[in-house]
Amino acid sequence: MSQEPVVVDPWYPKDYWVPQAEMGLRPFRYGDLFNAPSVDFDGAPLLVSPPPLPGETEAKPEPWLGALVLSPSCEIGAKSGDGKPILVARVKNASMLEPELLPKLQLGWKNDGQYQTVAYAKLAYLGPVTFSTKHNVHSFIDYTQTAWVNFEDLREAGRVAALDHEARACLIRREINYKYRWILPLDTIKSFETERIRNDANYVGVKPGWMQTPDENSVDNESSKIE
Repeated sequence: MSQEPVVVDPWYPKDYWVPQAEMGLRPFRYGDLFNAPSVDFDGAPLLVSPPPLPGETEAKPEPWLGALVLSPSCEIGAKSGDGKPILVARVKNASMLEPELLPKLQLGWKNDGQYQTVAYAKLAYLGPVTFSTKHNVHSFIDYTQTAWVNFEDLREAGRVAALDHEARACLIRREINYKYRWILPLDTIKSFETERIRNDANYVGVKPGWMQTPDENSVDNESSKIE
């Protein structure tokens, strides 16, 4: 019996982040990159302990590089007011990886000589944020390293970059693969997002390019701005 062909759509988009000048038109959503709050939802410090430097027996804990929103899956403000938790994943600098691993992380696929399979299923690559000095680096998240944080703490820490719709669909697809090992076509994810948006009476902001028609291209920018 021959094996069915594997869906090999690229895992990641060419462009990740909305231009800085347009961020005010995008509500806080799944996949947005924030500076990490200092504490989690229970008040425990959000710190990591890197490997000790030569000659040291213990490394000094340091803050997370950043936090990427994983839940809720739509507009954060609509679902999570003050006092409600937001699930975030720790953002890591790809420089902590061996140099030869970065291209494999960016591709997300590996070939064992016979079949194409998923590489680093628990990781998701993030492109550089060119308008941020701190985040203009190759980075990634690990779906096994997450924390719940307070919405107000996250907002106070500040959003670094807003994920564009195409990139959001890519990360949703990647997370689905991590959780369920389903390799879905990217167009399937986009169709799911289309239905979600069409059935969301409170949706605001720019719609995905794949949904837009001449009548949908105009957006009420003022009503979409984040205070």
